[in-house]
Amino acid sequence: MALEVLLDQPSIVFVGSFNPAIFHPRWLIDNGLVPSYQYELLNGEQLVLTGDHLYLELPNEIKMQVQRNRMALTTENPASFITLLDLAKGILVKLPEMPIKQMGLNVLSDVDGFDVDEWIALGDKMSPHDFWKKIFGAKWEENDAYGIQAVRIRAPWVESEIGHTNFKVGISPRHKHPARVIEIEANNHCELNGAAQALDHLEKNPDFYKHSKEVFNKFFSQAIGKTI
Repeated sequence: MALEVLLDQPSIVFVGSFNPAIFHPRWLIDNGLVPSYQYELLNGEQLVLTGDHLYLELPNEIKMQVQRNRMALTTENPASFITLLDLAKGILVKLPEMPIKQMGLNVLSDVDGFDVDEWIALGDKMSPHDFWKKIFGAKWEENDAYGIQAVRIRAPWVESEIGHTNFKVGISPRHKHPARVIEIEANNHCELNGAAQALDHLEKNPDFYKHSKEVFNKFFSQAIGKTI
């Protein structure tokens, strides 16, 4: 059975201090970050703006969420990744004074297509079943719902001179047992000192989506001999 990607979500997250009201669609259009002809698509259901929070659904399946201490740009359409990247860089260029302290260049995927043996083997690779069987007894192997729920690893961010990668593999919370769906995530994280440094690091790592997917494939290949 081939592995199937059910969710493929790159995102760019900034942590710092923000004014959500700035990022109204009109501001994005006036600054050339969103084409003006797309403004009519931004109706009331796609825009939520309060004093402390902005939620905006843009064309090309890009979503923007801005809070006082966090900004997130996400898409579930990999074809929109370049547009997502350009929007993030454009915001940094237009607002160079933003006090950004951290940045995450992230990829989250849900992967389906595991048979029972692969599902068990995958968990056994990450956390050997024999170890836990000695603790919980023979019933440990009676149900494939028993086992590892998630593993988190702090690893080098190979393509970056600064920062690290928070790597997570676990059972997807978006799919209930007996569905066998794995959530796999790479959070490429770095500490920063302002928007200029964020822009510089973003421009040096435009292929973070591709590199993260390569890591996912290495993981699945090593664990069960398959790739996505």
